[in-house]
Amino acid sequence: MNGWGDPTINGSRFKTNSISMARANGKTDIASWVALREFLMGQPKNTRQIIVASLSVSQTDQIYSYIRKAWNAL
Repeated sequence: MNGWGDPTINGSRFKTNSISMARANGKTDIASWVALREFLMGQPKNTRQIIVASLSVSQTDQIYSYIRKAWNAL
C-alpha cells in the first residue's frame, strides 16, 4: 500500500486503501501500523494527527492500544 510511489507528483500512488480480510486475521493490527507510519512519515511534516474511526469505541480503543505499544517499542 505505502511502497508504491508516483515520482510525477512526488508522493503516494494511492490516497485510499481498502483491506478485506476474514475475521480475526489482524486487520486492527494492520490499521494501527498504517496509522503510526503515516503519523511518523506522512505529509505534511507538521501538524500530523492520528485519526481512527470504527463502529465501536472498544475497537477504537484497541487500535489506539496497539499504536501505543508500537510507539513504545520504537
